[in-house]
Amino acid sequence: DSDTETNYLGTYYFESPAAFDAGLPRSYTRRIGDPNIRYSNTQFSIYFQDDVRLSKTLTMTPGVRYEVQNHTNDFNNLMPRFGVTWAPGTGKTTYRASLGVFHDWLSTGTYQQTLQFDGFRMQEVNIANPSFPDPGPLGPAPPVQRYLLADDFVLPHYARASLGLSRTINPMVSVSAVYAYTRGMGLFVGENLNAPVAGVRPDTQFANVIQAVSGGKSQSHSLD
Repeated sequence: DSDTETNYLGTYYFESPAAFDAGLPRSYTRRIGDPNIRYSNTQFSIYFQDDVRLSKTLTMTPGVRYEVQNHTNDFNNLMPRFGVTWAPGTGKTTYRASLGVFHDWLSTGTYQQTLQFDGFRMQEVNIANPSFPDPGPLGPAPPVQRYLLADDFVLPHYARASLGLSRTINPMVSVSAVYAYTRGMGLFVGENLNAPVAGVRPDTQFANVIQAVSGGKSQSHSLD
């Protein structure tokens, strides 16, 4: 349950301290509508992992994780992982390598935004050169932005590979380094379904209609 209300008392904007002293605001904005929403969020995951010691110096760690969440029809979220640890000789130096797939959840904040700002429930009134301190009748709200989730969106996923080593210098000092490469796929990006065409919006009832789609990609390199 959420009843978050932002700017429900209204905000005046002044161009300068002198305009404020003179009581001459540039504009007034106020959010109107019903902020009360109710929704449920369910996340489920299950994880299996095992350590397989092949010798005193070599250990392999296979694993697999599965995740699913409501608000999406994406059920293809199987995530295998595999790691290996090798500590040859006296064991003072340890080498590690891992490879795995990871998913992100759809945040409740993003989902809540699509409910509260669907273009109908909450709107924002803008008045230019209003009276002060009472703006007077608010009048109709201009076209507002709308936020949607694409029907075919999927949970973002990442593939990560890492290499690391650690070295024990003495009982009190050790050093380590880890390099990782991560590639993201199916990341959420905003697609404007109501972008102006020749200066005119296809649907004049709304301003921007931003739909979250799974079309983003990313890659990163890190060294710790």
